[in-house]
Parts: sequence; C-alpha cells; structure tokens
Amino acid sequence: MEYFNSFTKSDITAISSVVIAFLALFLTIWQGLVVKKHNRLSLQPILRFASEVAVSKKGLVFSISNHGVGPAIISSLYYVVKGKRYEIVNINSFSELRVNLGLTDFDFSLLGHPKIKNAVIPAGENTIIFKFANLDGTDLTDSELNKTIVHSLPKFGVDYTCTYGKKYSQEWSWEPVENLV
Repeated sequence: MEYFNSFTKSDITAISSVVIAFLALFLTIWQGLVVKKHNRLSLQPILRFASEVAVSKKGLVFSISNHGVGPAIISSLYYVVKGKRYEIVNINSFSELRVNLGLTDFDFSLLGHPKIKNAVIPAGENTIIFKFANLDGTDLTDSELNKTIVHSLPKFGVDYTCTYGKKYSQEWSWEPVENLV
C-alpha cells in the first residue's frame, strides 16, 4: 500500500494515459474484427438451383439463382450418377451428361452455359446452366420425352466461393411428381 502512496500526480496521470491507450487499441482491434465479420456475412452469396419442368410441356430448364447479396464464383458444378461424380467444366461436358444419363437414343439437344468453372453469378441474378430442347433449339414439347428426361435426372451440386474466398456448397435432386409432366 505504501508503494501506491509514493506515486505523484504526474505518475498517476502517466499510468492512466497508458491504460487508456491500451484500452483504445484493444477496442479498435475488436471493432475491426467485428466489421470484417459483418462484411463477410453481408456479402455472402446464397445459391439455389431452380428448375422449370415440363409444366407447360416446354421441357426442362435448369438454372442457378443467387439469392444472396454478394457475387458467387463457381468453383465446380457436378452431377452424380451411380455413385460416381462427374464435373461439368464446359459445353463439351453436356454431351457426357447425355451419355451418362442414358439418353443417347432420343432426338433432342442439350443447350448449355459455355463456361461453368469460374463463372460469376451476381447477386440477385439467375443463370441458365442447361436446357433440354428440340434439335432446332425450340422448346421440347414431347411430353413422353420430357417425362423420360425428368426421371433420368441425377443429383446435381455446385461448389462456390464468395469474394472473401469462403467456400460453400449446394446440392439439388429432382423428386418427380407424376402430374407435373
């Protein structure tokens, strides 16, 4: 106790200044971390698969929508057939999809996004990944073919990152409902 009695007013002022400076430094660092976390969360993309399936006999359109507030950078788009994962990298991957689904005996075309990997889906936007269509590119109106396609669809997945590099993943699989096709 006698030790503290030997402090002069200038010693107390100096110690108080150092304590206040350390508290200010701590609060500044803490606030910076909170702001960084807030920025990451506020720019988080939220991808959802969307499909328009033969309700109006127009075939199947498969798209990805970004419901978040930040852009999504696609790192991979894939599908799973019989437990094996196949990555859709570019437009050539759609011919492989058709073969892997067992749909090579049917006359239709598979129109697709030309470059999937590293594609950016802006916030609030929708990107068509692929569309089943007639050979001339018109809507596929054959209801039996639409039904065959819908029942052959595998599980799809997308891996993507936000602008901060945080990784996310989303999967989709079709549960057919008979009266929709």
